[in-house]
Amino acid sequence: MQQKIISFSLFFIGGIIIGMHFPLPHNALAYCGGTALALIVLSLMLSANNQVFLPLFIISGLLAGWTNFSWRIDTTSPYHLIHYIDDVEFVDKTEVAGWIVKEPEIREFKTNVTLKPDYIRLDEKGKKIKISGGLVLMQLRPSMKWTYSKYQYGDYVVTRFVSLTGPAAANNPGVFDYQRFLRNNNIYGLMNIRKDYQLRLLTDQKYNNPVVDFALTLKKQLLWTIKKTMPHPESAFLGGILLGLRQGLSRTVQDEFRASGVAHVLAVSGLHVTIITALLFGLLTLFKVPRRFLAPPIIAGLIIFAIITGGRPSTLRAVIMNGIALISFCYLVSNLRTSLLFGISTAAMIILFFTPMILFEASFLYSFTAVLSLALLTGPLLRFFNKYLTSVHTMILFLLGCVLFGTMLVDTSLIFHDPPFALVLLFILFLVTYTFRKFFPRSFRFSRLPYWFISFTAAQGAIQLGLGPLNAFYFQKYSLAAPIANFLAIPLIGVNVQLGLIAGIFGFVPFIGDYLALVINASNWLAVKLFLGSASFFAHAIPYPDLTPPPMAFMLFYYGLLIFIAYQIPILDHIRIKKIEWKPYLSNNEVRKRLILASSFIILFLVSGLAGFYASQSKQLVVTAFDMSVFGMGGGSSQLVELPDERVILVDGGLSVVKKRGRAIDWNMGSMVLGRVLRGKRIRTLDWVVLTSPDAESSGGLAYIFESFYVKEFIDTLDFGPQDFSTDLDLDTFLNVLADDYFHKKFDSEIVQDCYTEYVSLIEAVTRKNIKRTVVQRGHKLYESQSNGSPLTVEVLHPPAERLKVFRTVTNNSLVLKITYGNFSCLIPAQITIDGEKSLLALGDALKADVMIAPFHGYKGSVLSAFVKAVDPELVVIQTLPSRYKKQEVESNERLYQKFGCRTLRTDLSGAIVIKSNGRDDFRVETMFKKQK
Repeated sequence: MQQKIISFSLFFIGGIIIGMHFPLPHNALAYCGGTALALIVLSLMLSANNQVFLPLFIISGLLAGWTNFSWRIDTTSPYHLIHYIDDVEFVDKTEVAGWIVKEPEIREFKTNVTLKPDYIRLDEKGKKIKISGGLVLMQLRPSMKWTYSKYQYGDYVVTRFVSLTGPAAANNPGVFDYQRFLRNNNIYGLMNIRKDYQLRLLTDQKYNNPVVDFALTLKKQLLWTIKKTMPHPESAFLGGILLGLRQGLSRTVQDEFRASGVAHVLAVSGLHVTIITALLFGLLTLFKVPRRFLAPPIIAGLIIFAIITGGRPSTLRAVIMNGIALISFCYLVSNLRTSLLFGISTAAMIILFFTPMILFEASFLYSFTAVLSLALLTGPLLRFFNKYLTSVHTMILFLLGCVLFGTMLVDTSLIFHDPPFALVLLFILFLVTYTFRKFFPRSFRFSRLPYWFISFTAAQGAIQLGLGPLNAFYFQKYSLAAPIANFLAIPLIGVNVQLGLIAGIFGFVPFIGDYLALVINASNWLAVKLFLGSASFFAHAIPYPDLTPPPMAFMLFYYGLLIFIAYQIPILDHIRIKKIEWKPYLSNNEVRKRLILASSFIILFLVSGLAGFYASQSKQLVVTAFDMSVFGMGGGSSQLVELPDERVILVDGGLSVVKKRGRAIDWNMGSMVLGRVLRGKRIRTLDWVVLTSPDAESSGGLAYIFESFYVKEFIDTLDFGPQDFSTDLDLDTFLNVLADDYFHKKFDSEIVQDCYTEYVSLIEAVTRKNIKRTVVQRGHKLYESQSNGSPLTVEVLHPPAERLKVFRTVTNNSLVLKITYGNFSCLIPAQITIDGEKSLLALGDALKADVMIAPFHGYKGSVLSAFVKAVDPELVVIQTLPSRYKKQEVESNERLYQKFGCRTLRTDLSGAIVIKSNGRDDFRVETMFKKQK
């Protein structure tokens, strides 16, 4: 039966994948659901009579998964929340009433509250509309004052004078899709609550769940005990690993955890649940509870623990798996591997039945891949170690090979320079081996080490093999410290969790409980301090490089290879049996000739098909105008130009710091947008990085780009002397080169200081990476070539040899770039305003372009009629932020462009805008989302 459920779960997941690409229409759901249920019942009846009809079994699983996914994402009901979402915040005011269905999640500057709507009223006098599907995420702000923290799980609340908006979709290729993430968790609406009068509590309609209420009361008491008996930040760490409350940890500590590869301890998962299962099992065994009575209280405790920690997929999976393992241990008899696979399959099917949309979310795949790797790969690795690591020399050679090969896969620069991490580690390993060589007998081998160490090493190797590519694919990062740091982290976390839980339990004892908890947590403090210290050490000692995400073909091949390794014995046995069965047929010469001929035709067909496909993909010029915002914050502009001969130009880098309500927020567009897009496109080398203006909104993100990518040449417009362009550049010299009277008068203003600071950071990165710097002016041809028989030119049209001395001198001396490919041309005028445009009019027909990026973000003072007529663009792309303060300026200029017969697209409405041309036919335009007609 277990094998059948494992197989059914695989087909169920296959059905979900089909549904993701081909969702069923609403009117077919009932029919398909009934058919799937009938087929499942029929399969069970046949199975009860020891009859298995495989096609029926497969179809029932596929249809069940397909129907379930289509049903969960179905929003056709007129009472679904999605039909009442406002397009723009601050416009429509919607009244929403409902229950808080999750414990509020406290963040640094907000509290997230999940609301299940009861009804919606579109205006104060309108009728109440009952809502049948979709949740609302309310973000409570500290400006609510004393009411900010009074709302709890189960409360019935009503909003007033608040916009109900939809979450932002991915606005640039390859970046995090917040809308998809929330919708995968059934959240369709967002509400920002900034004032206390916008939210009120109705006490007579409170939602009660005794089990959840008990669990959350227990959580508060445990947290209170932790805070009383352990100082900060150790108490925040203990609250994170024990209660799932990671918000108390500083950003620095969380970054160190990620860099050292131990951040998984903060995501309450299988490790924590297994530790608590072992603790409860030990306590019940200590009190001599009979074996048949062990499972119910432990499973009840695990359910309470899952509620306390927020019921995340990793926790639910671990609770279900441990529960099944306990039932198998107490009441059934089955081998460990089958029990593990049965538990994993059942847990996956239960979670995906309720939330099938999370199948390809990082948290879900990460959790299940870790356990599957542990179950399937630990054994093969253990056999490999015992067979081949037969001496100290082979062990050291194996370690050296792992370090060298792993580093080459991650980043070859780490081997020889910047810094030579791999060579240093290889030297240390060699030195340790040579120093202690006499302490190891000749007969020493890996299999003679303690069994717990052998098993632990194999298990760690299995997990790293399973999760490595997922780290690169989802996070574009990989911690080289993880394999080493986890050898210390996992034993320590067992001590931290168990002592913390015991101290929390003692905290319930009247009068003396706090003192007992204090004694236990005093010793636990040392273990927590050691954990935090080791994470910090490994984070700073070993690199945490950025990675280009592997292609899907590689992922399929890699995990296919791991499955083969896990099942190699039965696979090879099956091949040997089939070889014996087919031997009489294969010995026939005629049959062999036919097989060879058929194989040759298949290979020839595949090769010619692939060759024809790649030949048909004509090389194109691709210009991407980014939406330089993340969650509505950001600034500046940036364009990526991919030439048809595979050379790449990056123009500007956006801001690195955002000012919001008096706070400076680290919001680097270089890392948050440009870096992710470039790695998503598998671009590691930039032929040119162009800085159009020294403004902070152009230069801010470029320092990160210089540090993280290989840049061949940096294009600048500021003509410093060779000695001045250095990290010692002083403010006076900088201002003299800018020659802007406003900057001289306001030298101590925030805008000037930001401009100077960002440019110095850029100089430091260029100098450290030894990047070639070229100063250009009007008439400079950055690149000239032929591609696909069409001329390809990248030329600089501005600034002139003598810098303009006009209003806004800095912006009006911005670099203007024109890219021409065959019959197509694109003009990038950067930050220039009317005075800069007047200077460009002298170029005449050289200004003409099919596409123009609107100067100065389309703001006031950037549209000169004569300039627009001279360029005569078919399309104007306006790179602007979704700001209500600049909205009227942008809309006014958009109408002006349209009066001149230009089509317009705005990044605040359409997301990133991609223009493609083959140099011959009309250009094509693609946008990230369709808000703009």
